[in-house]
Amino acid sequence: MSRAESILAVNMITMKKDSTLSKFLYAAKHMSIARLISKIKYATEARQRRHLWQRITRGWPDSDLWSLDHSLAKIILPRLKRFKDCRGGHPSDMTDQEWDDILTEMIYGIEWYASGDCWNSFDQKKSERAHKGLELFGKYYGHLWT
Repeated sequence: MSRAESILAVNMITMKKDSTLSKFLYAAKHMSIARLISKIKYATEARQRRHLWQRITRGWPDSDLWSLDHSLAKIILPRLKRFKDCRGGHPSDMTDQEWDDILTEMIYGIEWYASGDCWNSFDQKKSERAHKGLELFGKYYGHLWT
């Protein structure tokens, strides 16, 4: 048995009775074994261990709630970029180019927010463009499907 397998075995044995092996394995599947072991190994504070456990069992820790707007922007951004590349059409009341321009503005706004520039932005033009993109995201949220 390798070192990684033995560490995983020990952690699975010491898990609470109400947890399930399937939840642990699901988290391990979506996280490289080395990263999972590293997180377990270096989670020295009780809060870190609790957040790690929450990420394993439900997919997100309470720490994501501290700045939920920023956390959601980081989740939405890569998906919105991929949507722009793979979309199958556009809303019926606009052309493909108009929809592409709107998606570009949405991405700019979400990217601006996810990067943290929204708290340090002194450039009025960038700030206005980003706010326009965020407004477009809200307006066309129901059109984000293929």
